[in-house]
Formats: sequence, structure tokens, C-alpha cells
Amino acid sequence: MQNVAVVTGDLVNSRAIPPDHYDQVRYVLNAQLADWTERDGDSHEFFGGDSFQAVILTPESAMRKSLLLRLALHSEAIGERKQDIRLSIGLGKVDAIRTHTASSTGKAFELSGLGIKNLKQQRLGIFSDNPTFQLIFELLTRFVDARLQENTAKQSEALYHFIASNFQSHDIIANKLQTSRSNVSKLLRRSHATLIADYIKLYEQQVRKEFG
Repeated sequence: MQNVAVVTGDLVNSRAIPPDHYDQVRYVLNAQLADWTERDGDSHEFFGGDSFQAVILTPESAMRKSLLLRLALHSEAIGERKQDIRLSIGLGKVDAIRTHTASSTGKAFELSGLGIKNLKQQRLGIFSDNPTFQLIFELLTRFVDARLQENTAKQSEALYHFIASNFQSHDIIANKLQTSRSNVSKLLRRSHATLIADYIKLYEQQVRKEFG
């Protein structure tokens, strides 16, 4: 049995998404998940219309991927309305990874599935059966989640490119967004990008140690 990350996701208030915006939201969601599959061999399956479950073969990459997915959706705002998603990351072993994710079994699936049911106002959660890891990262993840919920669409877009480029210089991000370096720096500062980058690096380091 191997350790993996299982990510269960559920669009928030999907029925309230205007019809002319729903297709774009699903396009962004599908594009992010397809990228995981094409680049890293991960798998995913949709269920219940607006929910999905994905198997991340390298568990240390699950948080970065989940944050990028969420930030990509945040960037697709309608006025002040920001589209969000609940994401539950379960870390652990799997008995078997089958073609249909829903029929796969193992601790990571159990933790992720139960975790999504317990996310109410919180949008991002991490779940494992490692007590020390869980104690530390449950609290840290709640802080990151609260910070992301306060981001504007523009801040989320800048933070997305900062993480996707592996924390490259502000000049590179400014070029991608076709804006000034000073504006990018302001957006990233207000989104606490440096702290979030440190959180991602710590998560990846500790997951390699505990679940690698």
C-alpha cells in the first residue's frame, strides 16, 4: 500500500452561480484537474454534479495544487462575488486505486470523505491519522483558509501566479498580468504571499518526512 493524498472538492453555493458564469467556473475547475492528470498522472472523478474526488500520487504536492485550484476559481469573480470551493485533503495509505475513484478504498479516501462533511464555514481542511502532524497543520491550515477567504479576485490572481511560478520575482508576474511591478508587490503583500509560500514549503517538507 502506498501513501497518497485524496482531495475531495465541492463548489460552494453552486446553485447560486449565474447560468452564464457557470460554464466558465466549470471550465476553470476542469482545466486545473486535467493539468494534474496530464502532468503528474493523478486521477479524478466528478460525482453529484459539482463535486469531485482526486487521487494525488505525490502527497506533498496536494496542498500547492489545492491552493492553485481555489485561487483560480477566486479569480473568476462577478463583481464582488467570489466563487469558492470546499477542499478536503486526506493523507494516508490506499488499498487500491481503481479506474473509478469512487470504488477505490483506503484510509486517505476515508479521511478526505469524512473531512469534507465537517467543513462548514471553513473551506480548506487537511486530515491524517498522524496526531503530531494533524495538531500542527490543522491549525495552520485554518489560518491560511481564513486569509484566502478575505482575498479580492485581483489578489487571488496575483497569488495564483506567484505560487504557480514557484515564487518567482514580481517582475515575471507583472509581465504575465500586464501590470506594473509595484502593483503586483502591493497585491502580494496584501494577500500575505510570503507567509503562504512559507506554509506551502513547510507542508511539502513535513509530508515528505511523514508520508513520503
